[in-house]
Amino acid sequence: MRFFFALGLALIVACSAPQTLALPSPSATAATEVASATSTPGPATPAPTVNPNPCIAGSDNPACPSETFVDRLAAALEASDYVALRPFITPTGFLGVRNGTGFTGPTPLATPDQVIDGLQRSTPGGKLHVTVVRRPLIPRTAFIPPGDLYVVSTFSQFDNQPQQTVYLVIRSESGTMYWSGALYSAPQAGASGQQTADALAAALQESDFAVIERLVSPNGFNWARSGSGGLATKTPQETVQFLRAESGGSLNVAVQARPLAPSPVPWGAQSIGSAWRNFGNVAEQAIVLVLEQVGERWYWAGGFIVR
Repeated sequence: MRFFFALGLALIVACSAPQTLALPSPSATAATEVASATSTPGPATPAPTVNPNPCIAGSDNPACPSETFVDRLAAALEASDYVALRPFITPTGFLGVRNGTGFTGPTPLATPDQVIDGLQRSTPGGKLHVTVVRRPLIPRTAFIPPGDLYVVSTFSQFDNQPQQTVYLVIRSESGTMYWSGALYSAPQAGASGQQTADALAAALQESDFAVIERLVSPNGFNWARSGSGGLATKTPQETVQFLRAESGGSLNVAVQARPLAPSPVPWGAQSIGSAWRNFGNVAEQAIVLVLEQVGERWYWAGGFIVR
C-alpha cells in the first residue's frame, strides 16, 4: 500500500515541475539559414569571354596598337594562313589596285571572301610567298589607297610576276584596325639615297620607263623651274606619261649620280645633277634630280630646272 502511495506522489511531483525546452538561439538560427542558403547551388554564371586577339572587331579591347596589328597581319600573310587573315580584312570594302592605274575612279571594292579568293588564285597552289617589313609604319600619302598607315612587303610568284613590292594599307575603323587596301607593283627604290641615285641614272639613260615608274615617290612627283611654281604633282604613271610626251618616247639624259648633294627645294632631301637634251622643246638644260626618303626607302621626288 505504501508502495503505491509513494509512486503516485512521485508522478504528481514530476507532472507539476516546470519543463525546460532546448530552443535554438536567434544567432544560431541565422547561422543555420545562411549555411542553408550558401550550400544550395544556384544557376551557374558564365565566365566572361575575352577575345585573345585585340585587333579583331568586337573584342574587349578594340583599340589595338598599330604595331601589334601589323605584326599579326604579317604573320598571317607570311604563313599563308587564310583563316587567321580573314578577320583582319576590312568588312567595309577592300581596295586593291596596281600602281599607276589610279584608285579615285569607280574601282570595285572587295569583301573579305573576295580578297582571300583573289590571293589564292594569284599564287601557285594558293600558297603565298610574302615577306613583310614590319617597321616602320609609314603615314599614308595621296597616291596610295585610302587608309591611315602602310608598310612595305614583297610578294614572290604572285599575279604572274616573279617579284613585286606591295604596300599594305591599314586603317582604323571605330577603333579597330583593319587591312583596308593594297598597292600592287608599288615603287621599288633603294635603301639609301645613293642606291636610288644609281638606279635612277641607269633608268633615265636607258629610257627604261618601267624602272622609272617604280622609282617615283609615292608622295608624288614634282617638276619645277627656278622662280616658278612648277607643274601639278603627278602620280608615278602620270610621271612616265609626262616624260614620254616631252621626250618623244626616248630620253637623252646624262646623269651625274655621285656625289649626292643637299636638295635645293623643300620637297626633297638629297639631289644629283643631270643634263637633258631635246626635252620639252629645249635643246639642252640642267636639271637637278631630287630624292626623298619615305620610310626606309629613297625615291625620285622630281626635277628642278636650273636653267
